Amino acid sequence: MLSEFLVFPDGRQHVLHLVNFTSYPAENITVHLAEKYGRARLFSPEAPPSELKLEETEEGAGVEIERVATCAALLLEAKP
Repeated sequence: MLSEFLVFPDGRQHVLHLVNFTSYPAENITVHLAEKYGRARLFSPEAPPSELKLEETEEGAGVEIERVATCAALLLEAKP
């Protein structure tokens, strides 16, 4: 799995791009984040956009992604 983390110019939205280069789907992916966020949505070509549950940790937050077949984008929004 290749990943790239980008910050939008407004600083309130971040996106984590995920690309799966294997011949089989990646499953049960845990993403550890260094910041706390208010909202997380997953976008992929295989399914409609979905809202993901954020778990706060001492260091920031974590989110579970069930499956990435080819690629996905995790859109994170700062807490209001």
